[in-house]
Amino acid sequence: MKSEFAVISLSVFLGCTSVNAAYDDNDSHPLQGYQEAKGNVLNKIPYDTANDKNTLLLTESGYYNTRPDPKYPEEICMNKEIYVWNYKEGPMPPLLTFKLYDFIHDCPTSARLEFSKEIPQLTDLDGDGKKEVWIGYYKGCHGDVSPDELKVFMYLGGKKHSIRGLNRIYVDGGYLGGDYKLDQAMSSADKRFKDYGIKLFKRLADVNK
Repeated sequence: MKSEFAVISLSVFLGCTSVNAAYDDNDSHPLQGYQEAKGNVLNKIPYDTANDKNTLLLTESGYYNTRPDPKYPEEICMNKEIYVWNYKEGPMPPLLTFKLYDFIHDCPTSARLEFSKEIPQLTDLDGDGKKEVWIGYYKGCHGDVSPDELKVFMYLGGKKHSIRGLNRIYVDGGYLGGDYKLDQAMSSADKRFKDYGIKLFKRLADVNK
């Protein structure tokens, strides 16, 4: 793995930046000091918002198998957990300001639970110096060709705003999925947040990888 300070990729995305950073190769304990955090680290990203310094962590368990029914030990199911942890730096230990957790447990078919490669996104759409944190991921457990769930979340000051729906796939000459719904927090949010979130959702819905 490469140093996060040597390799931080920034790509233009819908008018702002997508951030993907590997944690420091010399840090053999990347979760040390972050008391609640667990899992395998995918991204460890420091960022400033208003007057605070923060660290955003994306972690996962990785896929693992279980045999949930002792009557049928030959049946193997798939499992995975993903997490997002946001910490305010300065206090010792750092203060957890928000957390996201989702999972697939005992999936008897094909499981998918993974962050989009475009995630996380850090924006300041209203220019107030307070960063919006955008997370998006796919979730599915099925044995047929059908869309997966797509969830897009924006965190602002620790408050979650969501857009939930399905990714979009091409099957038998037509498209399935792509529909979405905003929760109350996103529906009543600043139009700049809503517009950005819907564009983000539509982009991720068409990225079937």
